[in-house]
Amino acid sequence: MIAYVDASALLRVVLRQPNALPEWAQIDRGVSSRLVATESLRTLDRLRLRAQISDAEVAVRRQTILAVIASLELIEVSATVLDRAAQPMPTELGTLDAIHLAREPLHKLIDSGTFDQWRLRCDDG
Repeated sequence: MIAYVDASALLRVVLRQPNALPEWAQIDRGVSSRLVATESLRTLDRLRLRAQISDAEVAVRRQTILAVIASLELIEVSATVLDRAAQPMPTELGTLDAIHLAREPLHKLIDSGTFDQWRLRCDDG
C-alpha cells in the first residue's frame, strides 16, 4: 500500500500513542514532505520539556523517528508546492497538511479519498 505519512501518523506509531494507524504495517511505500522531520523532531523536543523525558530516552526516540523518516520517499517543499498549498482543495486542511499534500504524487491522495480516510483515523485524538 502507498500511503501519505505525516508527523502525527508517524509519531503515534513511534511513540506508541493511542489511535495509531492500524494499517501502518501494510505500508509498502510511505510518502511525505521534508517537513515531516522538522515537525516530528520539534514535537519530540516539546515532549522532552513537558514530560521531562531523560536525554537517553530522547536519543532513542529520535533515532527511531529518523529511521522511519529514512524509509519514506520525501518530497521537497518548493515555491510551486507552497503556491499549490494556498489554493482551494476538496477537503478541509490546515496549513501543514496542505503543504504536505500539495505536490504530486501526494495531492492525488486527496482525490482518491485516501487522505479523508487517514484524517478520520488520525484526527480522533
